[in-house]
Amino acid sequence: FSFGDVTNPQENPFLRESESSARRIRAQALGLPPLCEDMALSSAVAGRHSLPVANATSVLIAPHGPTPQVTPPPSFDQSRISNFQHVQDDAQKWLVDAMQAGRRGDFSKAKGSFEVALKLKFGQYGLGESNAVLYHLLKCLGYVCAGSGDLEGALERYCESFDMQQRIHGKGGADLGMAATLSSIGSLRLKLGNKEHAEECLMDAVEMRRQIYGKDALHVDMAKDLEALGDIKCMMGKDSGAEKLYKYAAACYRNSGSSNQGGCNEGLSSVISKLGTLLGRRGDLQASQRLLEMALEFRKSASGPEFLSEDLVDVLNKLAYIYASSGLNVKAIQGYEDSLEMQRNLAETDKSRLTLSNTLLSLGVLYMREGILDVAADYLLESLDLKRALQGDDGAGVDLLHVLINLGEVCLLEDETESAVAFYEEALQDAKLLVYYEEALLQAGLGGDSKTVLCDVYLILADILHKLGYLYTSIGNYDNAYDFYDKSLMIKSRIEAVQSPDEDAIEALEGLGFLSAIRGECSVAIDKYEAALKMKQAMHGIDFMGEEVAKTLNTLGVLYLKQGSLSAAQKHLSDAVAMRQHVFGSGSHVAVCLRNLGDVYQARKRPEDAEELYEQAYDIMEECADDQMQHFIELANLKSRLGHVACGR
Repeated sequence: FSFGDVTNPQENPFLRESESSARRIRAQALGLPPLCEDMALSSAVAGRHSLPVANATSVLIAPHGPTPQVTPPPSFDQSRISNFQHVQDDAQKWLVDAMQAGRRGDFSKAKGSFEVALKLKFGQYGLGESNAVLYHLLKCLGYVCAGSGDLEGALERYCESFDMQQRIHGKGGADLGMAATLSSIGSLRLKLGNKEHAEECLMDAVEMRRQIYGKDALHVDMAKDLEALGDIKCMMGKDSGAEKLYKYAAACYRNSGSSNQGGCNEGLSSVISKLGTLLGRRGDLQASQRLLEMALEFRKSASGPEFLSEDLVDVLNKLAYIYASSGLNVKAIQGYEDSLEMQRNLAETDKSRLTLSNTLLSLGVLYMREGILDVAADYLLESLDLKRALQGDDGAGVDLLHVLINLGEVCLLEDETESAVAFYEEALQDAKLLVYYEEALLQAGLGGDSKTVLCDVYLILADILHKLGYLYTSIGNYDNAYDFYDKSLMIKSRIEAVQSPDEDAIEALEGLGFLSAIRGECSVAIDKYEAALKMKQAMHGIDFMGEEVAKTLNTLGVLYLKQGSLSAAQKHLSDAVAMRQHVFGSGSHVAVCLRNLGDVYQARKRPEDAEELYEQAYDIMEECADDQMQHFIELANLKSRLGHVACGR
């Protein structure tokens, strides 16, 4: 996790405000929060337990000048006063050790040292005591617990600190230190998956700051909590609520003035990026593009043109996605290429490798769209290697399926059918594994969205089976092709969301009809094509006049003729002729339908009508002036039919 996302940045005890920008950049690279403020531990150790908490910085910035004289708390037994300085000196040593370890990034060691110091301080003041020294130490301990990965421990310590602050300031009190602690508690609860309690804590933190700054105030201190609240609304599927909170957060960042302008621009970039993503999801691509371009500029102004960060990569990728969704493939490619270059120079983590693999996948798809297939294949193969490494030899995931499917498409476009089949076969095995995994999760009651994910995986599985049906048909493996098409349709018929007309389902039905006709199963073929026709008419309307419907009518006419159902054949072919004349006027498509209709009249013992249709078809084919071999074969077939009619007379 990103350490700065877990607790409030104001509670980082290890960075000083006076540190150079270079050190702050190094701290960000290590995942530390960017805000550089130092806990007044020397004041705490000095025993200033009654230090007033007027605002956040009054207790976070180290004091200047000599350390005040030690004064034991009034509640102390005077007989133990001689031990007070001794205990305090021991605590000081452990605190110094904790601070040094924390600044090195050794949070595990810092955690141990803070725990010892805290025990000494509780021994010094008494377990029931509440003061600024103790609650600040609890927050320090919570901070390093989060840094070492112990989120439960961090939450416990921050809650103890908050309870202590409430005892000092009162339950109705409003204090910036308390608000900062509430923010940390909310962030930790969100990380631990408790969205409802996280939302409650963050709302309380915002309200506390509004009490201090004013109900209508737009203060930068509230922005991060408002953004986190927007994130929670997004997780709950409440996009309109998230949009309002993101806009509120953006207004707070914009109202910050010149104070910490770089940090505000960074926060503003994050919020505007999320607003852009929301609008893109809603379908408003132009507004989304405008906001994401703005977010990119804010991010660059905050970090500098040469600065590398995962946040900048995220904005570049989101903007590139919107460009691609808007059909601006060249701009999208440039955005993803910029992001890719930046990612190759960032430190590698599992999260960064996953982002890199997805960027490579997006570039592969875009280059394929542009017809630059060799580059597309290179990016997709690199993405495949990364995803396999991330998921393990036996791992399967939706992203991996997308890479394999797109590699299959590239091979198909390059006429490498065997390679395409190999990629789709691998995708099929991975999709089956993923189905078993998601079904097991659903049966075990694990994962709230398993049903939705399972539905999505089934749809991908159906698409893979459909494509394999097409590929096996093209290489003449009709038995396997039939099985794949049949399984694809079976899956789609089980998913309620796909009961509406579907292009792939139509293609699968016609594929099954074609394969049934090859097998000599004419009745089965007719049933499949009739089902496809009904689906097309449902999709386009019963009165639709288009080649999509005309082609199916022509095929059905030929099948009914072969079956001997001459009336049905005549009706379907007459409709096909009328439809193709409406679409094309004339041409080879019309000639083929006329020839087939002529065959029906010939079978009905009406040679004059058949001859007229053959002659019309022949004249049209002669006018086409096509040099293709199929054109001459069609002319020869029509001549043969005309000769047969003449001989019959």
